[in-house]
Amino acid sequence: MLRISIILLMLVQFSFLNGQTELSLSQALEISLANNLQVRFQEKQITISENNDTWANAGRTPTIDIAATNQSAISQQINPANVILPEQLSYSTGLSGSMEMNLVLYNGGRVKYAKSGLGLQKEQAALNMRMAVEDLTEQVMLAYYQVLLVEEQETVLEEVKLLSKDRFDFQELRKTYGSASTFDVIQAKDAYLNDSIAFIQLENQIAALHNNLKLVMGLADSGDEYVLIDNLESVIPLLEKEALQQRMLDSNTDLLNLRLSDELALNNIDIQKTTLKPSIGLGLGVSGNLNSSYLDAENPITNEIIGSNTSTGVNPFLSISATHRLFDSGLRKTRIQNAEIQWMANKDLLQNMEQNISTQFENTYLQMETNQRVLNMSAEQLENASRNLEIAKDRFENGLISSFDYRTIQLGYLNASQSRLEARFNLINSQIALLNLTGGLYTKG
Repeated sequence: MLRISIILLMLVQFSFLNGQTELSLSQALEISLANNLQVRFQEKQITISENNDTWANAGRTPTIDIAATNQSAISQQINPANVILPEQLSYSTGLSGSMEMNLVLYNGGRVKYAKSGLGLQKEQAALNMRMAVEDLTEQVMLAYYQVLLVEEQETVLEEVKLLSKDRFDFQELRKTYGSASTFDVIQAKDAYLNDSIAFIQLENQIAALHNNLKLVMGLADSGDEYVLIDNLESVIPLLEKEALQQRMLDSNTDLLNLRLSDELALNNIDIQKTTLKPSIGLGLGVSGNLNSSYLDAENPITNEIIGSNTSTGVNPFLSISATHRLFDSGLRKTRIQNAEIQWMANKDLLQNMEQNISTQFENTYLQMETNQRVLNMSAEQLENASRNLEIAKDRFENGLISSFDYRTIQLGYLNASQSRLEARFNLINSQIALLNLTGGLYTKG
């Protein structure tokens, strides 16, 4: 069975915290690969293709057939004209058998090309397996990182909610001493309630995303709860652009699949051309028979019952046959022509795919660079918003800024935090897309 290795190689270990299982991304991938029905299906297809890839299936080895027949009969004849035996009753039984070996000596090289085709079909099954693993890996990684994104958003929102609660408590305290109005308290309470509602909604979204992750992992019916232990800072290492481009041309699964289709098309041309050549076969075998009969009649000379009679026979044989089709209304030439056209069509499709994937690579790499720049700027923006919030908190408590201004700065900090989280997620998302384009989500060991 193929050994799957994922780009993100991490130690696999399970521990428990408050009844929840810690789950790394590598563990999520391993569980998914073990449970995914599509991957299991492709594994079985690989086994079938390996079983089929034999010289016997290609037609090189001889076939041996054995046959046996038994036939029994009873016959009664009354013939007054037959002076010697006017009435006779006979019983007969016979057993015949044969064993024959047939071997194709020559058929235009069809056996060789058929064997090559079986090997290519085995490679195609492995590629289908690879495509299934890549698709699953991408789904798991995105589902895992989406959970991390929203969980970190929850952490930021909880921080803002606590600030809103402090602000609300502070305004109530000020009102007690007569330095804040009921309006100020209501505004602070409204902000706190809004943040609390958003927090509850985010908790529901996190639960839904956890369920989606378990679904992708093949654990939809499991009651297990998981704590994700990786984080959005897990930057995926990438090569330089030129190295990635070369790896894309060498390892992209769609391109590999089309190149394999090109080889299969060429192989089909060779197979079709063998029909123009003669076929020579060898047959070798032996046949035998055992016959027994019983005649219930008297010998007119000896007046004795004629009785039973047994005979046997063995017949070895050797045959060589040669066939060549002289005329079929051009069917063979048409099949060869169609196979050549299909090969040329595959060439066009491959060229078109190379162009599309190269363009897709350029756009994805550009998007990754853009996401990296946005992440750097959003980090500075968050740092600025954090400093601004600290200053605003002190000023608000000292009565230097209004409640509205403080709330605006709070929301600015929340938006800056969310923007940085989304920038980190978008960067990882573009990196995953690049890995998929360059065949980096799957390697064969």
